[in-house]
Amino acid sequence: MKGGIKILTLAVVLVGFLLIGVYNNSWSITGHALDSSDSSGVSRLFAGNEVDENIVVTISVYIEPGFDHSVYVIEEEVPNGFSIVDTGSATVSGNVLKWSDVNEGGVSSIELTYAVRTSDIGSYSFDGQYVIDGMDIEGVISNSELSVIGVDNEAPTSNYNINRPVRYSSSDLTIIDFNWEDNVGIRESYVEADFSGSFMNYSGGDWSGILGAGSYIVRGWAVDESGNWAVTSFYPFEILKGDSNLMLSLNGVDGQIDIGGGKTVNVVANAEKEFGLYLNGNEIFNGNNIFNSLIPFPQEGFNVLRADVLEDANYNSYTVTRLVNVSSLISGASAVVWDHSRWDGITTNFSNINLNSFSCAFANEFGGIRFLENLSASRDLDFSGVNISANRIYVDSVSLPELNESAELKFYGLSFVDPRVLRNGVVCLDCVEKSYANGILTVDVDSFSEYITEESYVTPEDSGDDSDSGSGDDSDSGSGGRSNSGGSFVTIPLNGEVSCVEDYICGSWSGCKDGLMSRECVDASECGVDRIEEESCIEEEAPWVLELGLSVMWWTFIILISFIVIVLGWISFKIGGIGLRGLGR
Repeated sequence: MKGGIKILTLAVVLVGFLLIGVYNNSWSITGHALDSSDSSGVSRLFAGNEVDENIVVTISVYIEPGFDHSVYVIEEEVPNGFSIVDTGSATVSGNVLKWSDVNEGGVSSIELTYAVRTSDIGSYSFDGQYVIDGMDIEGVISNSELSVIGVDNEAPTSNYNINRPVRYSSSDLTIIDFNWEDNVGIRESYVEADFSGSFMNYSGGDWSGILGAGSYIVRGWAVDESGNWAVTSFYPFEILKGDSNLMLSLNGVDGQIDIGGGKTVNVVANAEKEFGLYLNGNEIFNGNNIFNSLIPFPQEGFNVLRADVLEDANYNSYTVTRLVNVSSLISGASAVVWDHSRWDGITTNFSNINLNSFSCAFANEFGGIRFLENLSASRDLDFSGVNISANRIYVDSVSLPELNESAELKFYGLSFVDPRVLRNGVVCLDCVEKSYANGILTVDVDSFSEYITEESYVTPEDSGDDSDSGSGDDSDSGSGGRSNSGGSFVTIPLNGEVSCVEDYICGSWSGCKDGLMSRECVDASECGVDRIEEESCIEEEAPWVLELGLSVMWWTFIILISFIVIVLGWISFKIGGIGLRGLGR
């Protein structure tokens, strides 16, 4: 009997302990901002998730039965990119909805609704807080994540930009940037160009580097996260041959000097590339270093010192000539080579020279004049009436009638496609164009006044848009190409056609575990590789999960077993009592 009583007592204690734990909730319920015995709270539910469709948001308020609480305030912040199309019973300020005194009547649950809408595909997080009577801190409305889906048929667009030098320089970068944009996101982008002589694809939406002189063509490619390809039009550009910046000075003077017989001259010359230095036609230096040395000039009269830069793939040819007059001017000379480097508008005095006829040339960085016949002069000439400046050659034929003769003109640094010559503002019909290349125009004229140039070529209207984002046919399409970026080659179509487009089909999201949920995505086109996608999440705990880690089902099972134990104990006790009474008889 004592054994039965012990079993019965143990069972009663166990059951009582379990009932107190479950129904009085002596163990705290996880995930609540209230006290340990109150499961009141606020949650969020989304109805709909498609782009450009109304999405109804339900705010559910739950008050634990037996607890007399009032919901003081609920605030809901809608993410950027959404418009509120139905406020429900809330007051709205910007993108924030607010409900106050929601549960004054003591109702155990209530639902508040509003509706939003967005045109952008993506994942968004809603932010909401609430305050219930008895809370120490404000609570956070659960279920905040919303993934908006839809069909993305919008291809990327670009705003093409190039920054390049007009003329080649070994230190000037060419920078190309297509500035790709997309409503969802850019997955890959390329710059297609013929920098190496054939079309290549360079990974990334921009490119920078030093290009040599020449003509180039570029265009851009991009694909967005939805697999939409876009290709721009071809954009041509040109980099002219550079000037070598050849410098030549004599005793620090960039022009003619006069010295006494037997004297030496400090000659300094330098250029950006290899150059040759010649004295009276004889080479005295050839290299790409600075030349700085004392040179004797024993020959009486005019000595010619010339520095030459030869034309190559990146540089124009260039020549600088300096005269060194040893001793005095030669009397009785029948002709004079006038050093144009000294031409500065100051009167040139030929009083000591019998100037019956002479040949004359003027030149600077903007252009030059070379007369096609000997000129006659019987007086001192003031060359200040000669002006060569940017895109302008002028000779005052009134003050200088001796120079009003036929001549060859050169205009330097032109950027026209097809230039023409104007005489006194009118198209010159008598001017004879001899050549135009590398920005240098050579033309013959029969007399003098003012000559300038202008563009005669009219650029046809562009058939395409800079932001051409279609993936259709492009008549300018080049042959295929490969890009080497980071050691890996990527092959993309160059004719606007995509041979294979990835088509991922994804399964349902798994449950939230350790803050992550996952799903498997299979490429139905078999272009790409199957993949596992993961997203962060917030674990929602069952309202009746206790801190001991046991669900209601398990507690019910324990209670049932305990009840059975009690019944068995009671039966055992009764049987024991009957046995004892039988023995007493």
